Amino acid sequence: MTFGNNDCRYHDNAPPEAEKNEFYSFIYNLWFVNHTPNRPFAAAAKETMMNGGYYRADISDDVSILELNTMAYNKDALPELIGQSATDQMAWL
Repeated sequence: MTFGNNDCRYHDNAPPEAEKNEFYSFIYNLWFVNHTPNRPFAAAAKETMMNGGYYRADISDDVSILELNTMAYNKDALPELIGQSATDQMAWL
């Protein structure tokens, strides 16, 4: 699963720093805890998912999926809402 421009509290914006923990906790639980097929990837995804909505899922020894949260790079995003998310995600990538 991945984010789209309408999958956020504020259209075309990643959540502001003050709301990041609540928002990403909700999404993490929805995508990884409550959705049984994704549970095997939950532990590996948790840290980065909670930091900015991005993660890696190793499907097999030969296949990995990288999910990037591009809401932090949207040209219409409000700079005051982005915070450190875009920088952290690029360093991780």
